[in-house]
Amino acid sequence: MRTAIIFCLSILFYSCADTEEEEVAATDSTKVTQEVVTDEPQGEEWSETPMDFTPEGYVLFKTFNGDLNRDEYEDIVAVFNAVDGDDEMTNRAVMLLTADADGKLTMAALNKEGALCGECGGVMGDPFVEVVIKNGYFTIEHFGGSREKWTDDPTFKYNEEDGKWYLHRHSKQVHDGLAPENGSSSTMLTTKDFGVIDFEDFKY
Repeated sequence: MRTAIIFCLSILFYSCADTEEEEVAATDSTKVTQEVVTDEPQGEEWSETPMDFTPEGYVLFKTFNGDLNRDEYEDIVAVFNAVDGDDEMTNRAVMLLTADADGKLTMAALNKEGALCGECGGVMGDPFVEVVIKNGYFTIEHFGGSREKWTDDPTFKYNEEDGKWYLHRHSKQVHDGLAPENGSSSTMLTTKDFGVIDFEDFKY
């Protein structure tokens, strides 16, 4: 009789132990699933619209599409107008947004003086023309003046080694709009003239 009781208690003990192991395994499996399944990349902000990256005190002005970092995905250069403060001569902010294969955007660089202000064109009005993007290069084009018309077009180039954009050349031109026979003056500055300038540090 005593032997039978010990046998039954042994069966009950092992049965409870197996049940506890199964519960622990199920709990661990659930934890792994919860940790692995996620839709957001770790350590960086992303979005599918440039408006979500609007800096405080700015409003989205225009966007331009093209391949900024030579990965064959269509990136975005976003231009923002400053809306806080009373200074109408505040330059525009320019932001570089890179995209992945799913079209998700990540902010790669920001220069709050990346484009001239809306009042900086003189009689010609807003000097901002467009941003031209091609194969890792982008140019911010301006045109303004009165009788003397001028252009101001800095071009930046992507550096694959550090994933940044640097001033590649800076083109400026002035000509007499009323007397074209007076000719024009052109200036093309390169890295030999200005050295190494990160896009985020560039100023007009």
